Amino acid sequence: MNRRSPGCIDWIRRLSALLPLAMLVLGSVGCDSGPKGPIETTYLVTLEQSDQIDYNIAWESAIALSGQGRASELYPFDDYVVASETGRNILTALTARDGRSAWEYQVGSSLEHLRGVNRMGDQILASTQSDLYFLDVATGRLQRQQRYSPSDAALTSGVIFGPYLIYGTSDGRIVYHHLAVGLMQMAYRLESAQSITHPPIVLDGEFAVITQSGGIHLMDGVNNSRIWSAAVRDPVSATPAIDEYAVYVAGLDQSLWAFRIADGKMVWRFRCQRPLIDDPKLIDGIVYQAEPGKGLHAIDSRTGVEKWLSTPVRGGTVVARKNGQLIVWDKDDARGARGSTFYRVLERDGSVLGEAHCPDISIVRSDRIENGTIYGMSSRGRIIKLIP
Repeated sequence: MNRRSPGCIDWIRRLSALLPLAMLVLGSVGCDSGPKGPIETTYLVTLEQSDQIDYNIAWESAIALSGQGRASELYPFDDYVVASETGRNILTALTARDGRSAWEYQVGSSLEHLRGVNRMGDQILASTQSDLYFLDVATGRLQRQQRYSPSDAALTSGVIFGPYLIYGTSDGRIVYHHLAVGLMQMAYRLESAQSITHPPIVLDGEFAVITQSGGIHLMDGVNNSRIWSAAVRDPVSATPAIDEYAVYVAGLDQSLWAFRIADGKMVWRFRCQRPLIDDPKLIDGIVYQAEPGKGLHAIDSRTGVEKWLSTPVRGGTVVARKNGQLIVWDKDDARGARGSTFYRVLERDGSVLGEAHCPDISIVRSDRIENGTIYGMSSRGRIIKLIP
């Protein structure tokens, strides 16, 4: 069976999570499985650092990893936070309330690639390139499993769109997988037939997809038709932002582009001096875009005019907003940059009010932008919850 019942490590994790800010010391209490290594003695975020970003520490916990395993992604929901491990495709669910381990499940074999996790009611939907797994959110029990056709192998994670899970493929197709029937209902092949590199970005009945060369395509999801196509000059590594006016695309071509939803026309282009690798975030008509090594730009979404530039912010993406202040996370991905740093930025003028360098954190996710709960995770599976 893929599902593993709680053992020694899980009991340690549960007991530890009940203590305020408890640390899990895995591999040092006589368990035969789990990570081995030195005892952890510091928190991912200290009390002083949490004060810098005006957030409180709710709990710190951990997931059990194999000797060579690495924590790869976090999926926060209101009641659970799900973490994934590379190598074995292990999903681990922790309760959002206190960080206790709820369940573990191995999604497919180690030869498969986990594409993403979605929430649908009381189910967790976990997709590999070849299969879709429906897990009970409270217990992790497998409820059903659906197999994609070999010609419909998933390259991107999917998004739930009405009765479908829609995702992109390596040959430039958008697949509508019917969740109730368990089969591909329909698909759309883009003319370029290039790999789709990002999951669909949904706006009401429409969604945008990005191809390998930097093509942007707006689709009518209801009628399975393409509304328009546009392109930037280089590939896109950042996830675009979207609203009823435009799609905002940060490119490796050193530009932030706005393409109008109505017709695909480029309405403005904001030029930078470096390739843009951080996701743009759109909040109340302002696009926040980091330019590595230069600062965080606040740009009017309708005109493309810069409102302010916060030069102390060396890079990153806005992950939450609280009381007129932006929380920016700069992941450690740029050579020569500090990275792994939180910034608290005044929304009005870009002033930096606080800064916390947290080198042990590799992944940060929030459950929402406005007063969002923030989760941070290290590559070795330690997870901290920060609340506004």
